[in-house]
Parts: sequence; C-alpha cells; structure tokens
Amino acid sequence: MVAAVDAAAVTATTNGVPPHPRKIFRLFNLAFHHFDDPLARAILKDTVETSDGFGIFELQHRTVDSFFSTILFGVGILLYTPVYAFLEHDLVALLFTYLLPIIPFVLVVDGWISGLRTRTPDEIEALLRSCGAEGGTDQWELRSGSEKHMWPCGHLHWVICLKKNAS
Repeated sequence: MVAAVDAAAVTATTNGVPPHPRKIFRLFNLAFHHFDDPLARAILKDTVETSDGFGIFELQHRTVDSFFSTILFGVGILLYTPVYAFLEHDLVALLFTYLLPIIPFVLVVDGWISGLRTRTPDEIEALLRSCGAEGGTDQWELRSGSEKHMWPCGHLHWVICLKKNAS
C-alpha cells in the first residue's frame, strides 16, 4: 500500500512509527520551488523539529545562465525526439514535438517558471529563520554552492543545512 506523506507534517503522516535511532536527512530534489512561502516555512519548521539535516537541490535559478540552459534543454528535446520515437515506436512524440511543438514549448516555459520560483540561499535562510521552529534555528549551519552540470551554462544549485551538534 502506498501512502501519501504531508511534507509540512511528516511525523503526523508516518502512522506512529517510532523514530529510528539513526540520523534523519530530508532531501528536496528539484522540488522546493513548488512550495509557496507559507508552505515552505511549515515544511522547514517540521524539518528543523524532526530531522538532523536537509538538502535542497535545484537545476534552475533566476539567472541568465539558467534561462539559456532551459532553452538548450528544449533544443535537446528537438534533437532527441527522433531517437525516442524510433526506440519506443511513438509517433505521437514526433507529432507533438515537430508538427504541434507542444512538448518543447511546455518543457521550456515550465523550466523558466520554475527558475523564477527557485529561491536563493539567502531567501531559504530567511525562511528558515522565520519558520518558528521549537528550539529555534540558531543551532543549524547553512552551506550552499553551485556546480556546473552542463556546458556552457547549466548549474546545479544546492543548499545543505545540518544541526551544529550533529556528528
């Protein structure tokens, strides 16, 4: 049976499973930009109160580089679709890529919108400080950075927060 987990109240949705003796690290991979500020604060509050660390990883950002890497992704779809259509015997993919270019349009526009919604490390830290977690957030160390994943302009942006007393 598959059950849904509420990201803002993970402990309330785990059906009373006792906490595991190991440390808990929550991962938000290409997802945190989907949460508006009130929900993001609630998620961070629950995360700070119930885990030992968390990581946020995003491929898009509010930069010119990200804007162009999203366009390159759309070009990549145009180049790869014939291979996919041949291997999967999927003529519909050809139709919606070339005759009615819905697939590349939606992927690029969605990437741009996601880039506009992605938060900077400073914005994530501000949400973390204002989330109202019990015990406060002063005992958390925030690290962030960026790694190139696609030449010439694709970057993976990451934020990792760990409890300072976690070893």
